[in-house]
Amino acid sequence: MATDGVKIIDGDTAFDLYGIFMDAYDAGADSETLRNIYEQDKQQYSFDDFEYEICITVYALAFWEIGEITSYIIEEVEKVIAKGACVTDWTEQIGEKAGKARRKELDKLWTKINKPNGKIRKRKKYATVKNLLFNPGDILTFQLPDGTYGLTVVADVMQYRGECDYMLCRTTFNAATPPTMENLAGLRILGSLVPSGHAGIDTGIMEKLQNLTAAEMRTGGMERVMAELTGSMPKIKMPWVVTIQHKSLITENYLSKFEKIGNVPLRSNTGSSTFAASYQSFCESFYIRNFERNRNHPYTPDMGEFAVDELTAQHYHEYGKSD
Repeated sequence: MATDGVKIIDGDTAFDLYGIFMDAYDAGADSETLRNIYEQDKQQYSFDDFEYEICITVYALAFWEIGEITSYIIEEVEKVIAKGACVTDWTEQIGEKAGKARRKELDKLWTKINKPNGKIRKRKKYATVKNLLFNPGDILTFQLPDGTYGLTVVADVMQYRGECDYMLCRTTFNAATPPTMENLAGLRILGSLVPSGHAGIDTGIMEKLQNLTAAEMRTGGMERVMAELTGSMPKIKMPWVVTIQHKSLITENYLSKFEKIGNVPLRSNTGSSTFAASYQSFCESFYIRNFERNRNHPYTPDMGEFAVDELTAQHYHEYGKSD
């Protein structure tokens, strides 16, 4: 179960936890909100000693950096250091050198959090784009290099740490003439059906997960129970998107390639995303790979094509109660 590296912030889980926490802090979250984030993640990772150590040590560092470390958090760090889950795991999987390196990082963290932080991390403020080029639900047409036309819907506009991204749904539409709003009824959006806990989680299955023994976990028990858990959940339709940056549309001079012909009240999370830095890469990602996938690879059960009205608030879920 070894992660990418032995440092406190050194691997996907650590980066994700730290990033979410600091994003909330920068957005103005108060102490209670930040503690709630910590408690929720602490519970989520409590079933695995290795992941739990990652979680506790990441949050200890984060709280120390913002000047809000508590004796309660320090005591929890002391417990995970004493248990030594990561040191043991790295020693067994990689070698004694890696285990000692992790121990050194834990010792450094322990020394740090037991001293006052003389340089509290200030909340960061990021600029936001106010004059958006596209809005969620915008219907856009564009012409491909071969002279045919495509049709897409803006699934979302994301502003994060000073960057602004537009997420355009990948569709099956391709025609010799410019599309109109009349073509919207037949538009099919490619995407995935993703299990969601929105409608609640089967408590019986969760009990199975919590009661797994170490031996069962090593022999695939967790994977079997998780498959049962996700199979019982409602599924959310999540379109595949091509992501383009606000600044790229301007600096690469391809905003004019798109024409807005309308807007629909789209409500959708996004699934698989491909980044496009230029209009050429957008067309390649949106069209060529898109249709190659259609021609050569039959869909698995968690993939499909959705009508636009299936991604509105009234038809958000594949099954289960709509909201």
